[in-house]
Amino acid sequence: MKRFTLASAAIAAALTASAQWNTSNVPVQIGTAVGTNDPIAALTNDGKMYVLWRSSARVDNAICYSFPHLQLLDKDGKVLFGEKGLDIATHKSPSWNSAYSLAVTSDGCAIVSNADSRAEEAEDLEMYNAFTPVWYKIDQNQDYVWGLDGLALTDRINSPFTDTFVVGDDVWIQDHSATSGEVNYFNRVSADGTLGFTEPLKIFGQVIQSVGSDFLTIGSGSDGVEVQRYTRDGKAVWAEPAVVTSTIFGGHDLHPYKILSDGKGGVYITYVRNVGDFGHTIATQHVTADGDPTFGLDAMDALSDENKDIDYPKMAVDTKSNTALVAFAQSLGNGTYSMNVQKFNEEGDRLFGDDAKQIEIKYDDAAGWAFNVYGAQPVGDGEWLICYSDVIQWGKEKLYVARIDKDANVLWKQQIAEDGEVSDVNFLKGDDCSYVVYKGNNEDDYSILRGARIYDDGTFEKDNTTALPYSIDFTVGKPADWAYLDKSTPASDYGHWAYGEASVKTTEGKKYISCVFTGINFDDTPWNDYYISPEFKLDATKSYKIKSQSLCDGESYKLTLERGTSLTDDATFTKFADCQMQKNTLDQSKEDETMLKVDESGVYRIAFHVTSTAKSPTDNVYLFNFSIEEDKTSGIDNVNDNLADITSATIRSIDGKLVQTVKGGKFNSATLAPGMYIVTVKDAQGRTQSMKISK
Repeated sequence: MKRFTLASAAIAAALTASAQWNTSNVPVQIGTAVGTNDPIAALTNDGKMYVLWRSSARVDNAICYSFPHLQLLDKDGKVLFGEKGLDIATHKSPSWNSAYSLAVTSDGCAIVSNADSRAEEAEDLEMYNAFTPVWYKIDQNQDYVWGLDGLALTDRINSPFTDTFVVGDDVWIQDHSATSGEVNYFNRVSADGTLGFTEPLKIFGQVIQSVGSDFLTIGSGSDGVEVQRYTRDGKAVWAEPAVVTSTIFGGHDLHPYKILSDGKGGVYITYVRNVGDFGHTIATQHVTADGDPTFGLDAMDALSDENKDIDYPKMAVDTKSNTALVAFAQSLGNGTYSMNVQKFNEEGDRLFGDDAKQIEIKYDDAAGWAFNVYGAQPVGDGEWLICYSDVIQWGKEKLYVARIDKDANVLWKQQIAEDGEVSDVNFLKGDDCSYVVYKGNNEDDYSILRGARIYDDGTFEKDNTTALPYSIDFTVGKPADWAYLDKSTPASDYGHWAYGEASVKTTEGKKYISCVFTGINFDDTPWNDYYISPEFKLDATKSYKIKSQSLCDGESYKLTLERGTSLTDDATFTKFADCQMQKNTLDQSKEDETMLKVDESGVYRIAFHVTSTAKSPTDNVYLFNFSIEEDKTSGIDNVNDNLADITSATIRSIDGKLVQTVKGGKFNSATLAPGMYIVTVKDAQGRTQSMKISK
């Protein structure tokens, strides 16, 4: 079931009419909606992204209400729900002191929760006294799986705070009543929108998946933070909740605890606790799937000195290394502020020391503008991404993403936007990149949705080059990353490189071998065709060794190796070698070898270029393999300047392994096995000279 509005008629045309993700540090505007507030973003399993936001409007010149909207972006950042997004509902939602949520199901649908005034009279609306909780399930085709009016709890009229949790294939819904003494609501919803239990379950706290369909709840208790494990039937696994800390969150927040899975059914918990009357510090605990707190009987503070006031943390968990990272800002006094990180192992050790580690510091900010931390994510190999901002003045921030290594050294830092207004920042991790989605302002000072993608190496455009060394055996399967270019005049429908099984005469007799070959040109056109490789990043200071195996069973063709940059423009290609094709009979033990050196460093493709003198030759050219690798002796040249007073010499094998180190300039060559070596000598002034020798 779809919701059709006047704007929805243009949706189909808009599906391909949107800007893609950024290719520089300048973020893109997501759609064309203005007046956007409180954005929430979430990724699907197939790499798309839902973005939920609210807009405000006056209705009938009455008080201001809010309305929810939803957008879906594909992997390239194109909008799929029209330029202005999907208007989820037209029910008026009181805009003060309410919370809504976005979750993504295992089948890629969006679950949106909200509180609206559908069941209330006008006089109740004037008092902001109408909060009916409702959940919508919307698929990627904009179908309302649970109906246009969603799943509404119409008997609960004062529940402004709604939440949604996805546990495996299950969806759990929760609301928090604003009426004193009224019990909060918790229930499971089936895929078709049916409630799992006639009466709501008496389950409280934040929820995270444990083992299978079980889940953990985390909440504040009379003795500290409590954790309980439940089955999908709502049954408690433990007789009593596990008390895992002696302190609780010191403040007011719908989500007081930062919780992340440890990948084994347990949970890491980070929160802010009170210190004295006005101070705060950040505490962290890890709890196993069995309810055991591994940091000990109490949480560990991020700093050993609890009197150093810190607040507003973000947490990330690396499930491979079983470590948790906590990022936070700190005032050091006298206008000095730092961006800090602390890392914990599963035992609760402060791996970055008692005072944590600083990744950035700024001085002399007398106005008191500090850092804001917006998120952290693991990258792998013990490295992390941190999203934060340097606050310059009121409503003006510099937004950054930085990558740090396992020792908290900054590997790179990129500013995502020009200095400006930044709020409601979402920081999400994709497969090889991260996303920043936030509320910004346009040139007319209207709020809009902005977003940016940054790859894990700190670039904004993906490096699609193929790593070296590279080799491909055309005899084992059709290559997916090679392409042919037919530049015959006129172009031929048949006369171009093809892949298939051919009858080839070899030194071991005739064989049927899968390969790339020319075939027969029925269009009576001379051959002028390219078979083009994927892209390689080549360095002008290095040389590259190329090997190939080819055969011609006649005399009609010439085959050359050329370097270029395009799949469609042959003018970019320049010949650098003639292919020494084997004639008539293939010796599978032999390969042609040549060297390539480019004039400028850059991204190149290598092409087999076949030409013929005859219009329709009956013989053929066959390609069997190709490889390219850096020549290990690249950059090793004899230096013209003579060195004086040689103090030492090192001899290494061609693959870089140390063979000998001697004082002075003499070494014993008799001990060297036959082969190629690199000799580096050093003089008294510290100058070095390298040369290649053979024995």
